[in-house]
Formats: sequence, C-alpha cells, structure tokens
Amino acid sequence: MSPLLTCIDAGHGDHDSGALAPDGSKESDYALDVAKRAKDILKNFMGVIMTRERDVYLTLSQRVAVCNRRKCNSFVSIHFNSAKSPNATGRELFTTRGQNNSDKLADKIEAHNDLLLPNQRTRRDNSDGDIDKEANFYVIRHADCAAVLVEGEFIHTDHGSKWIALDSNRQKMAEAIAYGVMDFHCIAYNSNPSAPVDDSAQKTIEERVARIEKHLNL
Repeated sequence: MSPLLTCIDAGHGDHDSGALAPDGSKESDYALDVAKRAKDILKNFMGVIMTRERDVYLTLSQRVAVCNRRKCNSFVSIHFNSAKSPNATGRELFTTRGQNNSDKLADKIEAHNDLLLPNQRTRRDNSDGDIDKEANFYVIRHADCAAVLVEGEFIHTDHGSKWIALDSNRQKMAEAIAYGVMDFHCIAYNSNPSAPVDDSAQKTIEERVARIEKHLNL
C-alpha cells in the first residue's frame, strides 16, 4: 500500500503577494508560515508535499500539478481573506460544489478550529447540511483528491491583521489543519504530547485500509 500523502499549498508568493494588511504585511508570507507549521506537525504521521516552501510564484495549474503528480490523498490550500467591507471578519472553508469527500475534510478541519479558536467567527454556509462554502476555485476543482481552501481571517482590517500577526493564532490555525487532515485519514495521533497515547485508537493495517478507502475518491 502506498503511504498516505497530503499536499499543503501556501497561497500566492513572490510578486503575487495576495491581500495586504494595513501595515503592508503580505498574505503570501503568512500563508507560507501557516503551511510550514502544519507540515511540522503532519510530517511525523504521514507524507507531506508542499507546493512551495519559500517565497516563489507558482501558477494555479502548477500547484495542482504538484498534488496530482504525486497522487496525494488530500489537498489544503491556505489563504487569508480580503473584502470591500471594513467590518468583515471570520474564517471560511471552501470546497467544490456538491457533496463529496472534500466536505468531510472541511468538517474535520472545522471541528478543530472550533476547539482551538472558539472565539473566532466561522462564516458558514449551512444550506446543504455542512459548514463549508462552495466555489469553483481552480486548485480545489482540479485536485484529484479531497480538497479544501482555507481562508484564515480577513487581513485587510485592523482587527484581522492583528489577529493574524499573533504567532499563537497562526499556530492554532496550523494545528486545526493538521489534526483535521489526520482525522480525515483516520490517523491516530496525540495532540497533547505529555499525555499517554490511547492504544485503543491504533488500528490494524486491515482496519486502516478499510477506513481510508471510505474516505478516498475512487
């Protein structure tokens, strides 16, 4: 059986800075920071493919090609939002239209967001029975696996930019992504290293394969 792989995509990069904070801080820099933090957690449990690990520019098709070429089992694209409204606030998770495994991945990530960032607003779309919003963003539409695009907060506002600038908030955002990905793939982990691992959470290879097959797009 091939090892499980997840692809973490830090949005924007190089001349494509993405949205800007009032102080000039770049979405691209913060997205890369969160992506690296998520990788540092995930790499101890599964394979992690990064679309970029430094300040470089990739087209949307190049990002998806990284994921699909390595046959990744999940894909998370990390961004920070911007809008015309000076009062916009909160996080958003996007999947493609219709119900598929991407919705399950989004639900897992949001469950950890709720635990780690309970005071942050979630901009939800409950019209189809789950919290994620649906859009035809290129990277999640063309990924050959469960794919979610995360908008961590609105960077263009004073409140949002200060929220994003806190290392603790970016760390919690990364943890929510990492633990959500592992939950989606039924990987046992311990989010509290000082506590003993619950051996009952460990599965045999056959059990793991059976559970993973339920989550993969076949």
